[in-house]
Amino acid sequence: ALPIYKHNYSLVLDDRTQLLKRYTALNDSFRETLVFRLGDSGGFFSEYNCMLFAMLYCLTHEVRFILHSEGGNFACNRGWSDYFEPFCDTFRGNSIVHSLHTYANFRPFGLDGSIIGQGWRWHLKKRILNGLAQAYRRLSRCNVYFTQDLWRFFYDAEAFSANYNIPELGIKDEKISSVLGKLARITWCFNKCTNQRIATLTSTLSLPPNYASCQIRGGDKILEARLHTVIPYMEYFKKRSWKDVFVLTDDYTIIEQLLRYYGDYCFYTFCTPVERGYFHRSFSRIGRNERCEQLLRLFASVDIMSRSALFLGTTTSNPSIFMNLIRPEISKSVDSDQNMIYLYFNR
Repeated sequence: ALPIYKHNYSLVLDDRTQLLKRYTALNDSFRETLVFRLGDSGGFFSEYNCMLFAMLYCLTHEVRFILHSEGGNFACNRGWSDYFEPFCDTFRGNSIVHSLHTYANFRPFGLDGSIIGQGWRWHLKKRILNGLAQAYRRLSRCNVYFTQDLWRFFYDAEAFSANYNIPELGIKDEKISSVLGKLARITWCFNKCTNQRIATLTSTLSLPPNYASCQIRGGDKILEARLHTVIPYMEYFKKRSWKDVFVLTDDYTIIEQLLRYYGDYCFYTFCTPVERGYFHRSFSRIGRNERCEQLLRLFASVDIMSRSALFLGTTTSNPSIFMNLIRPEISKSVDSDQNMIYLYFNR
């Protein structure tokens, strides 16, 4: 079975403590501030990966990064601290300002900062909320940005070709994927309760010491991109010696196909027979406890994949992109040999 780690059952490398101290000191030295809204309208890893881009922008443009995740669509009670150790200050304010940031601080629909494409009601609502946010900024005369104020700058084309130098974090002439990987190591640290629950979940699978892993998406992802069948994944594994494969999927139909056509492999998953694809709108409507359980299974899956000898993902899915950032040395894509982060934002 997969060993239960006594210290920190997470993806964090040994240098996180010192890296976090240096990041905190640098972040707190900036005068302007971004209050970043996490958990607004996207799936968890879509929101998380965007947060890493926001953090990078703030570091390179001397803007203090503050997190606001209370009431987020992934939250059970508090938000980020429901699952993770803190890495920066969280937003604090009186009830009126707090409510303003909860509702009027939002994630735009497109990477270019547009807020169209979700229907006229959604469009009108965001326009009104954005007007309230800008009115607050003018009246208060504060140097505080809302997420939508800077969103389009997070994904500037030059960001993908630039070489980054942030000496305070030991970053010298590094590409964006390497820098985002460092920011992932700073932020991705489960709290004690999450560690324990992940360890319990993992122990139920009886994984062997050595195994491969993959992510095969279904559900509403078909609205954004062409989904892959199990064939390219298994053709890749056939060329290797791995017979034990952990599968992150939201559609048990995929597990049924794997079991039917590849009986000489052992497959492990947290996906249950009742799951037939992840649909974010449905996830947003379920109760907090059920939402928490689903997210814990997702986090446990990512933790298991991070410990595998090989991970096979896709550029069209955010958990795969995260894996390519946190464990680039084991991560491969069925889409291309290039780093997933470049392909995803240049499709």
